[in-house]
Amino acid sequence: MSKKTITLIITCFFLSTPFWSIGKGFSKEEIRSLNESARLIIASDPDSAILLAEKAKHLALSNDLKSVAANSCYLLAYIDEFRGKLDKAAINYFECLRYIDGDESKQGVYLKVASLMNIGRIFYIHHQYTESIEYHKKGLEFAHKFKRDKLISGLNYNIAMSYKESGNYVEAVELLFEASRYAEKIDDYDKLIQIHRLLGLIFHEIEEFDRSREHYLNIFQFQGKVDGFDDYAGRSCHNIAFTYFEEGNFDKAEEFYLKAIDYRQDGSFASSNFISHMDLGELYLIQKDFTKSEEHYLKALQLDLDLGKDPDKFKIYKQLSTLYGFLGDAKKFAEYNTKYTECLEKHLKTSEELAQMDQQYNIQLVTQRYFELVESQKRMAALKKYGGFAVAGILSFILIFLIVSRIRKTRLKKSLEQELKEAMQGLDFDL
Repeated sequence: MSKKTITLIITCFFLSTPFWSIGKGFSKEEIRSLNESARLIIASDPDSAILLAEKAKHLALSNDLKSVAANSCYLLAYIDEFRGKLDKAAINYFECLRYIDGDESKQGVYLKVASLMNIGRIFYIHHQYTESIEYHKKGLEFAHKFKRDKLISGLNYNIAMSYKESGNYVEAVELLFEASRYAEKIDDYDKLIQIHRLLGLIFHEIEEFDRSREHYLNIFQFQGKVDGFDDYAGRSCHNIAFTYFEEGNFDKAEEFYLKAIDYRQDGSFASSNFISHMDLGELYLIQKDFTKSEEHYLKALQLDLDLGKDPDKFKIYKQLSTLYGFLGDAKKFAEYNTKYTECLEKHLKTSEELAQMDQQYNIQLVTQRYFELVESQKRMAALKKYGGFAVAGILSFILIFLIVSRIRKTRLKKSLEQELKEAMQGLDFDL
């Protein structure tokens, strides 16, 4: 019987078998096959992948195979990210770190560094740059210790992104050059392109436009060495055009906007080309070349994107109303002005800024509660060891009461408590 057939049989058995009916007696290979089966179906059937990974975790812990349980936790975190549940993903990455602690095998080191990197990235997404830097630096220590050049490059790059968003440009630039050094050692051209792009953005922000353009142009040395180069090239040309636009050099700006559009003729680049057509339309509008301005604004709209939720895109309606105001077309002026006003009202009504603040606070609260629960379980385990069962139960009740009370006192929406419960659901805190 083939290995694939055996894996399929084991998978079907565990998907149809409740947790409590399985326990000791399974080999490490059999449990690992569950994790592998889960990994293979994440995209096609994430619900079944979760069941498989959870059962693999339960079985691994029942057989004292913490490294295998760590792999299950990593898979669960990955699935959570795939489904957009970043707070729960962070908790599962923390669980992975808890079970992989002390494992210095190749797989163990990878899981440790990757989990720290992903936790840092989740904090970055929630604009928690201090925490993001902290976890990325922890990952960097392990990556250096075990000489993982690709991970070292990626971690330095990610830390640099947080420094950039925090306004620490000097630190960001230093780390990007460090990331570049390691990326060059292993010919990681995609990472080198990302590094030059971020350097271009940083020098643009501090208005060193020549250096900004230098890094964007450096990207073209990797033509033919990476997949999807046309998108990289189009983005670089657009960014170069924008530097010229800000300097008032409209001829060069026009040249590079048109190059950006030419590189991204493929329909998959519609969103990027929308921005290039819109910015080119604005350039012609400033120059009072109304015919060309209208041409590119309408080309942008023909890309048929949903503009209602993105203020960087629906501002085209405001620009079109300005254009038709200059042309004296009162009907179209009113039409596009109304569209812009409607989009703006919807955008403000959703209170995205407030929602973003809630998400920032949510990830802090979720991770704080996780560590509080881990510490409380350690105390309970110690009390039980010395016979203090009653005291342990009382302590557990008090700790849980304090945690819930703290959550209730926050100014977040009531739904946050449910989100916290979901994020912590199914975790095994036995130490």
